Amino acid sequence: MKKLLAAIVIIALLAIVLVPFFNGIAMEKIIRKNFQDVNDLYADTGSGVTIQVVEYDRHFRSSDIVWKVTLDHMKELYGIDAIVFSDHAEHGITGVVSTTSLEKNEWFQMLLQNILNGRNPLTITTKYSLTGTTESVITIDEFSTEIEGAKVTVKPGTFTFSSSSGFEKIDSTGTWAGAIVDQRLTIQDFSFDSAMEKITTFIWAGKMEYRVEDILINDGEESFEAKKIKGNYHLDYHKKTDSLSTGIAFAVDLAKDTEFSVEDALVDLTINNLNAQGYEELFQKYTEFANSAFDNLLNETASADFDEQMAAVGMQLLPAAEKLMKKGLELEISDLKATLPVGEVAGSLKLQLNQDMTFAQALPIAEQPDLAFELLNLESQLRLPRELVGENGPMLTQPLFPGMETGFFIVDGSYLSHEAKTKDGKLIMNGRNVSFQL
Repeated sequence: MKKLLAAIVIIALLAIVLVPFFNGIAMEKIIRKNFQDVNDLYADTGSGVTIQVVEYDRHFRSSDIVWKVTLDHMKELYGIDAIVFSDHAEHGITGVVSTTSLEKNEWFQMLLQNILNGRNPLTITTKYSLTGTTESVITIDEFSTEIEGAKVTVKPGTFTFSSSSGFEKIDSTGTWAGAIVDQRLTIQDFSFDSAMEKITTFIWAGKMEYRVEDILINDGEESFEAKKIKGNYHLDYHKKTDSLSTGIAFAVDLAKDTEFSVEDALVDLTINNLNAQGYEELFQKYTEFANSAFDNLLNETASADFDEQMAAVGMQLLPAAEKLMKKGLELEISDLKATLPVGEVAGSLKLQLNQDMTFAQALPIAEQPDLAFELLNLESQLRLPRELVGENGPMLTQPLFPGMETGFFIVDGSYLSHEAKTKDGKLIMNGRNVSFQL
C-alpha cells in the first residue's frame, strides 16, 4: 500500500513538473495555427495584412516570442513598415499566460519619449488554453500629456478579446472611462460588447452593442453635447433559407447645440430576407473595389484610366446586387421617434418586394411610377409638428401630381400626419387613392 501511495505521489509530482513544459509545446502549436488562420482570412479579403513569427524561443517553463503584423498600406500612411510584438509567456499547469510589449518598435519608443513622458500606460496579457481558445486583455492606465499646446488626459480602460480555435467565434468587451482634451472635448464612460461567429469569410453572424455616457464639444463659441448614446448592430444567418437579417439601432437621451436640441431620439432599421450568396458576392466585390481604390489613391503615378477601372468594378457589383432583390426582401424602420422643443416626431416604414426583381425590370418604373406598387408592398406612417416645417407646410399638404387627391401629409391640429399603404397594386395615401401616371 505504501509503495502504491509513493508511486501516486511521484506520478503527481512529475505531472506538476512536466505539464507546464507540455503546455508550452501546445501553446506554440496554437499560436502558429492561429497566425495561419488569420493569414488565410486576410488573404481571402485581399487586405494585404500578414502576421508572422520572427523568433520563437521555447524553454522549459517559459517562452519568448517576437512576431509582427505587416500592413501593405501602413508605410504610405504612417511611415510604419510593421508593428512588432514581443511576448514573454509563462507555462502553467492549466495553460499559458503571455505578456506582450510594443517596445521593439521605434515609433513606439518615440511615442513614449515625446508624448508619454517615458511611462508606458499599456498592458497586454493573453491566456492560451489547451482547447485552443485565447483571451487577450488590454489595459490602459490613466495618463496626461500635452499635444500641440493642448492638455490631453486619457482615462483608464480595459478591453477583452477572446476567440475559439480557428477563429470561428470572436467575443469582445470593453470599458473606457473616457478622455478630456483641454476642456474642449470630453468623452465620458464608453463601453461595448460583441459576440460574432464566422459563417463565411465575409459573413459574420452575431451582435455588437456600444454605449457612451456623455460627449461634450466646446470651442468657446459653439458647443455640442450628447448624453446616454446607445447603439447596436446584429446579423443573423438562417441556414434553412440561406438568408440573412441584419439591423442597426441608435438612441440618444439628449443631443443639443447652441441652436437646436432633441431628446429621447431613437431609430431602428432592419433588413430581412437578404440572399446570403448575393450578400457575400457583393461584399467580396466591394472589398476588391475598396482595396483597388486605396492602392490608386496611394500611388502617385496612378493610371489615367483609373475612373474607367472603377466603373468596370462598379458594373461587376450589379449582378451580385441583383441577387439580393429576391421576393420577401424587406426594409423596415420599426421605430423612429424624437422629442423636439416644438413637439414629438414619430414614424415607421416597411417596404417589401413582392417578387424576384432585376434592374432591367425596374427601368419602366421611370415612365410608369405606378408599376412600383405592383412590385412592392409599402406601409408608412409619420407624424411631426407643423412648426417644425415652417413655411414649407403647404408644399407637404397640397397635391403635387394630378393623380393625388391629398398631399403627402394632412393637417391634424398642430401636427402634420402621413399614412400610406399599398393594396392590390395600388397606393393609398391618407385614405385616398394615388396615381403617379405621367
